Amino acid sequence: MQQWMALTLTAILLSVALPSAFAVVSVSGLAVVDEKGEPVQNVAAGDTVTIQSNLQNNDQAEQAFVYIVQLLDENGYVIFLSWVTGMLGDNDGETLRVSWQPEREGAYTAKAFVWSSLEAPAPLTLEVERSDIKVRGQGAAGCMGSASCLTGTVTRVIDGDTIRVGEVTVRLTLVDTPERGEAGYSEATDFTTLLCPIGAEALVDQDDGQTGGSYGRMLAKVYCDGKNLNEELLRAGHAVIYSSYCDDSEFAGESWAARYC
Repeated sequence: MQQWMALTLTAILLSVALPSAFAVVSVSGLAVVDEKGEPVQNVAAGDTVTIQSNLQNNDQAEQAFVYIVQLLDENGYVIFLSWVTGMLGDNDGETLRVSWQPEREGAYTAKAFVWSSLEAPAPLTLEVERSDIKVRGQGAAGCMGSASCLTGTVTRVIDGDTIRVGEVTVRLTLVDTPERGEAGYSEATDFTTLLCPIGAEALVDQDDGQTGGSYGRMLAKVYCDGKNLNEELLRAGHAVIYSSYCDDSEFAGESWAARYC
């Protein structure tokens, strides 16, 4: 149903002629933000972000609305379409948010505009847009946050959730694999060895929320060959989320962790 509505909306978008000016509703502050409402500058493929705008009803009467957001790729193709319906009171304002999870790296343009309804669309405002949205690949160089960021060679795989990169022992943040003697220990360790074998290049992104580490080990998210080791262990069923640290970790809001936290 949602896919059919998206196709219908796209067709209508091509046919609706927008007048040169509107006075009923204004849209401003189109931004890409995280779950806390903070602007996001470094978006990674697979992360969930929010497209946010401020709506203002300039009329002295209630106004029904449909807030519509499009994301276009570098070729101008619509790759994402979503909408929010609601009612604005007279001279009232509201902040509208739509979640988006980019699937691949690239340059994107966000467009937002407001109609009166889906059934009988009457434009209430001109569209606003921003064309400076950059999405990097998950394994691309460059860490999130402000804690340590390092690249190095994997020198040892200790167990499923602990490896050594150069001289640094890294405990994977937010994930927990079986200990020695427990069921699944060998499988988890073998899985980590397969994704991050000795001699592989690793990108280590220290957890801003847990810079104190754990028993002398750095708590971090690790990429090998562009793959998020923390995420892959969870996805394959070789690890469980360390839920007691979901409120502390920098990465708890990222898509790979949020679905478990």
